Amino acid sequence: MRAVVAVAVLLVALAAVALQYINAVNQYAECAADLVRTKNMLKAAAEGADLCRQKLAAVEARLGEVAAERDALDVKVALLQRQAAEMNATISQLRALLNAEKMQAANLSKALSAASSALLRYEIPAKVVEEVNKARTSVGLPPVKPLNLTTPWFRAAYMLQHNVFSHYDLEGRHPGYWFTKLDGGLYGFDEDIAVSMCPAGCNPLKEAVENTRLMIYNNSAAGFAHRDSLLDPCNNYAAVAAAWDGGRFYLAVYMLSIHGVWMEPMKKDGQRVVGVYLASPDLKPPFYAAVFRDVPSRSFLVRGFYSYGNQTGFYRLTHEPIGGGWHKVYINVTLPSDSALYTVVVLGTNGLSYTWKPLSPSGQWRAAFCRIADYTAG
Repeated sequence: MRAVVAVAVLLVALAAVALQYINAVNQYAECAADLVRTKNMLKAAAEGADLCRQKLAAVEARLGEVAAERDALDVKVALLQRQAAEMNATISQLRALLNAEKMQAANLSKALSAASSALLRYEIPAKVVEEVNKARTSVGLPPVKPLNLTTPWFRAAYMLQHNVFSHYDLEGRHPGYWFTKLDGGLYGFDEDIAVSMCPAGCNPLKEAVENTRLMIYNNSAAGFAHRDSLLDPCNNYAAVAAAWDGGRFYLAVYMLSIHGVWMEPMKKDGQRVVGVYLASPDLKPPFYAAVFRDVPSRSFLVRGFYSYGNQTGFYRLTHEPIGGGWHKVYINVTLPSDSALYTVVVLGTNGLSYTWKPLSPSGQWRAAFCRIADYTAG
């Protein structure tokens, strides 16, 4: 009997051990399963991290593209603002004519009537630009684009009104004064003018074409200054105006150098002239500002040329590259406080690839520099 009890106790003990073993095996299996799940989770996390890194790289690349698109959009907005200003030029011209020189009512009526003429507004400027472009393309230079500005219209009407042919007004002020007053002085420019006296009556289109050809091909009497102005590759726009009566015809051609856009247009701030310009790849560093001083005199009326006066300063301007060959140029020039006219000529190093030969005595600078602005304060 005791043996049976001992066997039974032994069997119970063995069953308990077996149960413990089974529990241990089950726990091990669960641990193994947990380990497999953990490994799978770690693998999935690693794959997720790689995917996140790829997405982050894509986002960073897109942010770079967005920044570039934003910069391009800023430039386009500035261009659109300039075009909008040009569209308002006619309104500005009429206001200028009303305020400048206080023209007599009858003469102002004549000027406004002429300004409304389709011949004055379209055909003559188109013909003059066509003649200029024929000359330029014949020697491998790029054509210019037409642009409507107020100053040429005012200058042509002024000469007709006062029966005077001169780059200077009756007070002895050079054209930079009016260019800044009426059009902001925001471009480099040349004023080329011509006159015809026609006792039998003028044919405006014929006189415009013939005078343009004379300025290009027969300009030795003026030292080839008109010829150099009209052919200069830096001058890529032309603003043309004319005024006439029965026996007189006046032509004003403004050749313009526009190779960028203004972030902050030039202005006089106290005794400083300041501005920020975005220069296109047409212009290279370094950039400069030349300052000229002129005291107006009626004796200048008989000059066959115009001058900004004596040079009083020449400064190298601060600039920074902004990508794509563009540069941001900072203008900050301090002027004396006297009553003279001071003109700030902003220059960029010529980066154009065209080769040409200026013929005027002081024309060599045209091959080296393109003007950004001719701004007169006074």
